[in-house]
Amino acid sequence: MYTRSSISLAFVSFCIGLFGLSGVAQASHSWGGYHWARTANPLTLQLGDNVNAAWDGFLSTASADWSQSDMLDTAIVSGKGGKNCRAAAGRAEVCNSKYGRNGWLGIATIWVSGQHITQGTVKLNDTYFNTAVYNTPAWKNLVMCH
Repeated sequence: MYTRSSISLAFVSFCIGLFGLSGVAQASHSWGGYHWARTANPLTLQLGDNVNAAWDGFLSTASADWSQSDMLDTAIVSGKGGKNCRAAAGRAEVCNSKYGRNGWLGIATIWVSGQHITQGTVKLNDTYFNTAVYNTPAWKNLVMCH
């Protein structure tokens, strides 16, 4: 079983308008009741690096930000997802490509067993990020953090 969460253009615009980008970071560490299985706190989650050089700094920033939590540490490791961003057990593969004009800047997908996340992917849509409107550090950081 898998589930997806996308950042649509309309949703991001709404959130920026409503909350601004000043904000205090908040996280629930649960996605609709699903969470990574853990034997200790913090959980160390491997992030498979399948992004090109234009995204490397944003992946590093997101990893460092997420690791500030007392619940989660992330480690950037060599990617296994390849061009098609295939999921790998026990980790989240992070990828970028031109996924087309489909209404999303980024999409996260998880596979679950019971209430536990078993693997995940994060896709960053360069179709939009190659345009002047979205090709900014602010947009890239916002979507990568998602």
